[in-house]
Amino acid sequence: MKHNKLKNLLSGVSVLVVMSTAADPAAAAPLYRFIGNGDFAEAMLNDGTTCGYVYVSRAGTVNNPETDLFYVLNDCASGVDLEVGYGTIPNADLQGDGSGKLSLTTDSSGANITRDVGNGGPIAITWTKTAYYTAKQAGSSQTYYGDTGYSVNFAGVAQSSSAAVQGSIVGHGVSAASDGADMGKNSSVQLVIQRN
Repeated sequence: MKHNKLKNLLSGVSVLVVMSTAADPAAAAPLYRFIGNGDFAEAMLNDGTTCGYVYVSRAGTVNNPETDLFYVLNDCASGVDLEVGYGTIPNADLQGDGSGKLSLTTDSSGANITRDVGNGGPIAITWTKTAYYTAKQAGSSQTYYGDTGYSVNFAGVAQSSSAAVQGSIVGHGVSAASDGADMGKNSSVQLVIQRN
């Protein structure tokens, strides 16, 4: 996950990504954790009314692969959460390669998704690598997602590049004009989703 680049892209919008290692992890309750191995993609959403974030990654092991999803949508003005979900989706719902193009087509109303807020629904997004930047993240970080009350702790190594994105998250459009997107490959990345 290349949060530094997304943070720079988002410095003036409602869903603000803030990097911090000073936060007390004991103050947050872990909701979901997984080990990312292989392709991943993420995108920010801000259509002026709805703000949000989606992250998808191949995970598990060679003998027991899985694909994990996290998404959050909230009202940009009030910060009230509209949809929050996380869990596993069918492996076939993520197609392509993190070094070129990835397509996510899933339904977050499925049985393996925990929905803290909302009923879930269709998520269909395509990421296509662009030449704007490439990056490598190694180490650990904690990223907060604006007023949503959620954060993601990252530990490990990920290589990423900028991406053009098109699609929708539970009825809300995501496009190249949105706030930021990237894609790449994780290597034994530990990800912990928390509510702060």
